[in-house]
Amino acid sequence: MIRDKPLQPFVERALAFAHAALDEPSDDRLATARSCAADALERVRMLEFTLGEARQIVLLVTQLRAVLSVAEQRASRLYQRAQLN
Repeated sequence: MIRDKPLQPFVERALAFAHAALDEPSDDRLATARSCAADALERVRMLEFTLGEARQIVLLVTQLRAVLSVAEQRASRLYQRAQLN
């Protein structure tokens, strides 16, 4: 498959949004992080990589999934607290 644009910036952008959602949880930030992550992960599935590229992308995707998971957990806790008040 021929690539028009490098994949790494898409994954790095998604990771940045996930970190933003983690730092300041909100519905909007979490929705943006999820959307960017879905886009980046879909691009990952569609491409072929050299071994070096694959290693870098795997590290970034692993970080992305971990940060997004923690951001979702924090947002969930904040939502639960808001419901109790």
